[in-house]
Amino acid sequence: MIVENGVLKHTKGDTGCIRIKRIVLDDGTEYTLQPGDTITFTVRAKPSEDSPILIQMTTTTMDIPFQPSDTADLKPGRYSADIELVTASGDTFTIWPKKKKSKYQPTYSNFENFWLWPEVTKHA
Repeated sequence: MIVENGVLKHTKGDTGCIRIKRIVLDDGTEYTLQPGDTITFTVRAKPSEDSPILIQMTTTTMDIPFQPSDTADLKPGRYSADIELVTASGDTFTIWPKKKKSKYQPTYSNFENFWLWPEVTKHA
């Protein structure tokens, strides 16, 4: 998994991890993960609720691990993704992609911020 210009790039079928270095809320305050908080990574073809969820992983840490099975059934391509924080008290914040100074707009048909690369080596 690599991050380049705000785009997560991952090879289909690989093991990987998204490491969140810090959480900054929309108002600019830094947030420290607390017991009971969850972080969810979601991928859809389009950034809308009527587009089926293709990948969704939830963690209680700053790491979002990928297993080969997480991308096994997904075609290589460019997708829409976000990372959401839900606090133990129930507050919800989208922590990625950032809305400020972002090329992503709510009217986009696809954020193209998660790229799944094709797998060249296939193990038997």
